[in-house]
Amino acid sequence: MAQMPIEVVEIGAVTQFDPGRALALANSLQSEFVYLRLPEQDALHLQTHAFQDIDTQEFLKTMQAFRNRIAGFHPYLIAFVDGYLRGKEHKNLFGQDRAEKGLALYTTHGVNKEIIPVGRMVSYFLYYMAKATLCFLAPEKHNHTDTRGCVFDGKIKKRDILLSMRAGALCDACRRELLGRTNPISPFQLMALDKLFRASGELLEGNLDDRLLPRAFIGSSSEGLGVAEELQRMLQGNLSTVVWNQGTIFGLGNTTIESLENAVLQYDWGIFVLTQDDIVKSRGILHDVARDNVLFEAGLFMGKLTRRRVLVVQAKGVSVPSDLAGLTTAQYDPTNPDLMAALGPAVEKINSAIGRGPSGGRPE
Repeated sequence: MAQMPIEVVEIGAVTQFDPGRALALANSLQSEFVYLRLPEQDALHLQTHAFQDIDTQEFLKTMQAFRNRIAGFHPYLIAFVDGYLRGKEHKNLFGQDRAEKGLALYTTHGVNKEIIPVGRMVSYFLYYMAKATLCFLAPEKHNHTDTRGCVFDGKIKKRDILLSMRAGALCDACRRELLGRTNPISPFQLMALDKLFRASGELLEGNLDDRLLPRAFIGSSSEGLGVAEELQRMLQGNLSTVVWNQGTIFGLGNTTIESLENAVLQYDWGIFVLTQDDIVKSRGILHDVARDNVLFEAGLFMGKLTRRRVLVVQAKGVSVPSDLAGLTTAQYDPTNPDLMAALGPAVEKINSAIGRGPSGGRPE
């Protein structure tokens, strides 16, 4: 089954709470849904609506009108704002949706410190991304007024949200209702959402470790190993990375190709370092090129993970085969004695591609 694409846009000062981490985690923990930042050129049209006091119905109408204007396929859109939300019946809301239209709106106003501990807002974003997705799948499902520690609690007392940010976030009655629909949610989709709610609870409790980070394989030649290891160090905290020589990929008893085929199934991203390893003569011109096995590995990962999840860090002057056009690439200066400084722009681009950087652009 194809992944269900859900776009996220941040309006106002929401980026200070690092919602990109939630996108990266959501995509690494499951494969039924793909969460994407709305492309920056489109998001700018909504940025002008960064009001401090927001009527939810009016804002959702604005979102719908905006989506109707922009080009492309945008079936589901979640907006995170930092303003005060008020609806027809209640004020000071966490959010509201038009699930039948594929639209949802949530705020960070009065959440950080007051409800969610400082430094753990990622759990809040992950929770409401999962809640919105559930509502998109079952738009007729409504909240219940009583508190059951369920994601569909009415949350009249705002701190009740903490009761449902956990594993098993659906009460039995709501789970039966979702499974008993004429078009029930698929078990794979429900399992994927269960994972996101569980992760939200773990993050809320402060259990943010490498188990909840997207996993990335870093490949390079032996000559490029120093670059690969520096990338691993600089990406720490955003990705759980393994460099090709660290004993977890090429095990005893396996051929290289078998090990690589297994690795492709274990990682969410592939990062490949292209260094000046060899020289080839093409049409009478000499070119600096990367080791052929590194190019092969990049192609193998691209075949499984798609080109959007394969990133290339390229030493300036190294030629890249035309077949790799379209990959996210970042150059660095191999002559710079300060490797950390040389790789800085490349790391920033990688973080942006995985949803952790400030640009908000979607990998191309």
